[in-house]
Amino acid sequence: MRSTFLLVALCAFFAVGIARAPAWPFHMARYQQTLEKDFDATGVTTLEVHVPSGDLELRPGLSRPQAASPAGAPAVHANSVHVSGLLRGSSQDALAGVTVTSQRDGNRLVLTVNEPRWHGLSSEKFTIGFPPSAALRVFDSSGDVRIDDPRGSVMVSESSGDVIVGSPQGSVEVSSSSGDIVVREARSSLTLSSSSGDLVATLASGWSGSALALSSSSGDVKLTLPAAFRGHLDASIGSGDFRNGTNLPRGGNDGIAVRLHAASGDITVTQ
Repeated sequence: MRSTFLLVALCAFFAVGIARAPAWPFHMARYQQTLEKDFDATGVTTLEVHVPSGDLELRPGLSRPQAASPAGAPAVHANSVHVSGLLRGSSQDALAGVTVTSQRDGNRLVLTVNEPRWHGLSSEKFTIGFPPSAALRVFDSSGDVRIDDPRGSVMVSESSGDVIVGSPQGSVEVSSSSGDIVVREARSSLTLSSSSGDLVATLASGWSGSALALSSSSGDVKLTLPAAFRGHLDASIGSGDFRNGTNLPRGGNDGIAVRLHAASGDITVTQ
């Protein structure tokens, strides 16, 4: 009888635990908080950003509008980088533990998002206004990255997440361990690589770069060239199809070498 009672009690205990399990995701996100911070960007030519987790969006523009400053607060410096964050998590302490710190090294400004060790965060999204002509160096461990209209060079290292770069004027170098990479209307050199994800790139009609290299270990590669582009295709493919919708030869030495690689996926080139 006693053994039967213990068995019934244990079954009831585990049944309660299982019944409560679906409530966990809701509990994780029941608190929300915004983060606003400005950093002096006088003389900055390179902006470096480190984010351990969360989505990141970078837009050209130096600071939030002056009118947005709270009454009595010091005026926002006219030449500053503004960081805006939207945080969701399981406790207010977890949200309060998220900070953004800066380090200045000559003309390079380094911004780092810091999280509590046991952070209890369910989602983070950061928007950063950057000096339009600054070179960008972005390191994101987990989350999507979007960069709009950069004039300087762009380098992104992404461990897990998609990367989108729109209308870059300088060279672009993006590497991702897991995620798609999209570059639209590029005007200079491209170096894109993904261990697991698709690569999609479009060159602007005024493209004036010197190098093109797109490589995916597992995913499709799609490249659209401007009508006036001259060069040759240096393409290698494992298991997949190669589609050449251009007049460019595969192989040779004419013009710029377009280096394309897909170990497991299709390669499509259009013009």
